[in-house]
Amino acid sequence: MSDSTNWPPIRSLWRYDDPAESERVFRVYLDPSRSQPPPAWKLEVETQIGRALALQRKFDEALAQLARVSEEMKAHACPRVEILVPLETARIENDLGNIAAAIELATYAFRLAEQAEEFGLALDSAHMVAYIEEPEAAVEWGERALRIAEESDVLAVHRWVGTLAVNLGHKYLDLTDFESAERCFHKALQFRLAQGDDSRAREVECALALVERLRGNTQVAWELQRVLYQQCRDVGDPSGYVAEECGECLLALGRDDEARPYFAEAYRLHSGSCWFPPTESARLDRLAELGGVGDLGVDGLTDAS
Repeated sequence: MSDSTNWPPIRSLWRYDDPAESERVFRVYLDPSRSQPPPAWKLEVETQIGRALALQRKFDEALAQLARVSEEMKAHACPRVEILVPLETARIENDLGNIAAAIELATYAFRLAEQAEEFGLALDSAHMVAYIEEPEAAVEWGERALRIAEESDVLAVHRWVGTLAVNLGHKYLDLTDFESAERCFHKALQFRLAQGDDSRAREVECALALVERLRGNTQVAWELQRVLYQQCRDVGDPSGYVAEECGECLLALGRDDEARPYFAEAYRLHSGSCWFPPTESARLDRLAELGGVGDLGVDGLTDAS
């Protein structure tokens, strides 16, 4: 086979909650004993091996993998790979705390993607810049990207609406612009519900309740988070973010002992997630301290009360 359209969509090979399994699946398709894919498909898969390695916190291996791809693509014209190499490298630099380098690489990837009319990758790059930039610059990037996603009838572009709206909402929270944050979160919630993505919809509802807490409506926020927490338990889909916010609400209400097991559960869920930002170790340390992690018998709740 020589046509990349005859090979499975690379996105379909991802196991997003299991980067080690994703890496294994990618490598199976590149096994020399199998029929070999076309260069463009192969090189793009190799960039995703780099991303899977980074999600396993194997940063040196991930950077070496992307460096090999960069060398390999000199012999092939692969516009998507030319974008993905700096984009995936930007994610790693951000995880390593090299913010300036990450912004420069993601911005470069965005320019390449626009020129190549790879608008899905352009939004991925813009989302990366918005995620790591200071709030004022981030909201400009976020609003621009969200408009592109909302107005597009291309599925690979339009699917970014939910993610972009959520992240933009959090940047507005950093600026204490609660009305704009709510607008973004409501947009994200409608999008997630329309997709039938109940799990991610609950995390958007958690963000809306967070707005209430930050506004000072702590009791209202606690009631909302308590309902969400029970919903998560009922469907067997625990959320570290919901558990964390339950703890924050109870702590703000002066109910420290009740908050403790929620913080312990949030610590357990976040520390076990490959998607929790490695740059937020101080946040994890705080959760562990507030949750009494390591103390006998403190490992989370059995019900929401």
